[in-house]
Amino acid sequence: MSDTRKDFSAWRPQGISGRGLTFYALWDVDATPAYYRNWPQRLLGVYHRHLKKQEAWFAVRTAAGAGYLALRDGSRHELREGSFLAFPMAELWDYGSLAEGDGWVFRWYDFSGDCDWPKEPSVWASDPAEGFLSDTLQRLTRMGGEASGQAAAGCFEALVGLWKMALAQPAGEDAPALQRVMALLERVRALPGENWRLPKMAKSCSLSESRLREMYQEICGEGPREFLLRCRMEEAARRLTFSRVEVARIAVDLGYTHAAHFTRAFKAWHGRGPREFRQGK
Repeated sequence: MSDTRKDFSAWRPQGISGRGLTFYALWDVDATPAYYRNWPQRLLGVYHRHLKKQEAWFAVRTAAGAGYLALRDGSRHELREGSFLAFPMAELWDYGSLAEGDGWVFRWYDFSGDCDWPKEPSVWASDPAEGFLSDTLQRLTRMGGEASGQAAAGCFEALVGLWKMALAQPAGEDAPALQRVMALLERVRALPGENWRLPKMAKSCSLSESRLREMYQEICGEGPREFLLRCRMEEAARRLTFSRVEVARIAVDLGYTHAAHFTRAFKAWHGRGPREFRQGK
């Protein structure tokens, strides 16, 4: 009899690399009270063959119910609704649902990178932006292909930025502003061809332009202009891979008045022009 009601995974064995981070896998688990897993050290070899000389991490985000994690240093952490814990892969001993309640609903992320995480679980309420990023990351990872991999890398960077921003602020401080900025990021990702101007974006978030720039850096590791360019280049790569739309039409849809400007930007970003990218050259 299965000890999970849902155990849905999305993974890339070779990893999806962004700026300083490499994402490997995401598990979406709805576990019963009987759920239990042991983590043999031998499994680390599977990951170390692919790690790029970076420290390997697990991160667990609990949506509902309660579970626990036991680490090799003897510590044991209870993870309840809203909790987040990131820890080195090599430290994991075992984990499972707590005996109380109806089980444990959580998402489990495998990644590597030079990161600094708190040693104790943190708790904050989830919001639609976090769920949107995680769901999108899952879909893109399962799609396969270069374009979806690049988009997934950007998505994971944004998700990690959200986690770090939530960890850095005292409970409740500036939470509405964070939600507004994350909603803005969703809109920019969904509509990269719009004429996104900093004054208008700042006004929509009820923030000064300087504070919006700061929050972009905290969440995405880049400014508004750089984030918009990345969204446009990722969407262009997706369309070139999965559609036969003309390059000139893609340029217009992504906010470029001249196809030549789009071609230069695309080549600077991807290392080859749109037509060469589509042909796989």
